[in-house]
Amino acid sequence: MPHKDMKDFIKDFFNPPKFTKPSTGKKKVVKKKKKKNGPTPMQRQLEETNDFMKYKINEFENCMTGIDRVLLVYKTIPDEATTIDRLWPTELMNKDSRLRRELSTKGKEHFNIGEYDETLDSYNEAILFSSGKGLGHTLARRAAFLLHTKEHLLALRDLSLALEYGCLENELLDFLLDHHKLGNPVDIVVGRKLEMRYVSTYNQDKKRSDWVEKIRKVLDEFEGIRKMNSAESKQAKANKLQEIITYVRMATDEDPFEKNFEAKLIEVPKLENPNFLYPSLSEAVDVCHSAERGRHVVANRDIAVGEIIAINNPICTLLCPEKLNKLQNHCLNCHLFTKAPIPCETCCAVVFCSKECRRLACQSYHKYECDMRLYELIPLEGKEMFGYFLALRAVTQRPLKYFLDHKEMFEVFIDLDEPLNTAKDMIYMDDDYKTMMNLITHINDMPECLTLKNAVISVFFLRFLQHGKYFKHYVPEKRKGDRSLHPTEKLILQILHHLIAVQCFNSQQVTELAVEKSTYKWESIGAAINTSIALINHSCDPNTFRFNMNKTCVLISSKHIKKGEEITVSYSVDFKSFTLQQREYQMLKYYMFQCECRACVEKWPLRDALPDELARIPNFEQERCFVIRH
Repeated sequence: MPHKDMKDFIKDFFNPPKFTKPSTGKKKVVKKKKKKNGPTPMQRQLEETNDFMKYKINEFENCMTGIDRVLLVYKTIPDEATTIDRLWPTELMNKDSRLRRELSTKGKEHFNIGEYDETLDSYNEAILFSSGKGLGHTLARRAAFLLHTKEHLLALRDLSLALEYGCLENELLDFLLDHHKLGNPVDIVVGRKLEMRYVSTYNQDKKRSDWVEKIRKVLDEFEGIRKMNSAESKQAKANKLQEIITYVRMATDEDPFEKNFEAKLIEVPKLENPNFLYPSLSEAVDVCHSAERGRHVVANRDIAVGEIIAINNPICTLLCPEKLNKLQNHCLNCHLFTKAPIPCETCCAVVFCSKECRRLACQSYHKYECDMRLYELIPLEGKEMFGYFLALRAVTQRPLKYFLDHKEMFEVFIDLDEPLNTAKDMIYMDDDYKTMMNLITHINDMPECLTLKNAVISVFFLRFLQHGKYFKHYVPEKRKGDRSLHPTEKLILQILHHLIAVQCFNSQQVTELAVEKSTYKWESIGAAINTSIALINHSCDPNTFRFNMNKTCVLISSKHIKKGEEITVSYSVDFKSFTLQQREYQMLKYYMFQCECRACVEKWPLRDALPDELARIPNFEQERCFVIRH
């Protein structure tokens, strides 16, 4: 065997060819996880309560008032079947120092390899599971990272909060030095995709801070300190640390970082000429009443397209986005997007954009909902339950004393089917619970299945409030097995039952403008009750368009509206996207009426089936030929 062949033989012997399976040319298919289509926790509990109520159906149907129905349900269903802990997920989210450290370490690893968006995501997630001094540590880590970005104010706010939560000064310095090295990039742009997605509300004008520049300069000087001997280094290090702490304190004194400074300062427009009796509506419309159409809104003059008809601040809102990941970057209180959220100090399910929003929420509704673990339950439920939780929020956002002080007013409206004809000289205020309680409920027209469901959910929510200590200091503690109902609890049970009926027919979506693939679109992020907008009837071919600026609802005309024409809005469906059968089903199921608008009566086709009229419009050349020939 020749020498050359021997070399090839040895080479092939010690480096055998790797055998691979022949490629089939098909792409690897990644199987997506299927969503669970089974019943939600609330649906399972409702099915279980049917086993108790099925022997009481005849008695339930014979009840003449709403309070009789809910009291029957309360007496029939045992406490064990309506407790909130049976609805919670099997694994609750709790503050976890081990998980906090793992996520913080993961964030540092992403930072070391230049994955800055992933760094911020990891630190944001770690903050959710942090509490006490551990929260101070996580905020210090995130602040150390944000010092390298253009988010100067967020970095200073986190540094201030870290010290406030007990992070030691030496520990803070260690976190800063872990992320700071000479030559590392500064003024990194982070979270750009989310900024562009929420460009309509997020402030992209980054305000630079001289305090950040000074802190960066001090950190640069630590490179020289490390080369000094131990005695000199220790003293110099202590001096530089105090210099950084002083800068943080001075920046906090200059701006306490209480409010949201990430959002654009969008000025909600005001009505130039508001209606005297209905200040949220324009003077161009009147509120009328008829036996067929109930309360409705009519134009008292010609209204041009694009004219503002209503600007309504909601009396109650609930953050319940269709995309659940928004719960980690949208403020629970103001519903605005935030890049570096602040967590709740007790639960792990919600975030806030600022200390002010957190304080406002925790002083009212969230201190009860936090104990209920409400936002660990909401993601497990479907869209139909969002409105029910909105009724619960209408109670928790006000202290119990408010309902006791206005007991006589609430008792007037409880169980009303049709709204009362209030005095003509009474001003209709959006933030008055009287206006919300006086909205239509259809209590006497509901099918028995929906009436029973509403009564059972009212009892569920009463249990929620009892668990959340809503009745503390007003209702004495009960002995085990005591199922008596205190008068205060009975009042709240009645109000809950009425508000559940109110929200069924009067709630609206809260939307935000988002950019997806260079296209603007409205995304639903919550639910609200706008008492003035609720006066406007539905049409499948509406002459108005409704949208939100922050939480405020704005209604503008989408067509020229003639004097005497009714103002209409689309509740959920329109003729362009839904067939007549689909629209009739939606209206009858959710709003208990059959639409008689022109689109439904004349059976208009869908948008794609509409004839194309553009071909009849002459272009420039055709019009030019017509002029020359004639």
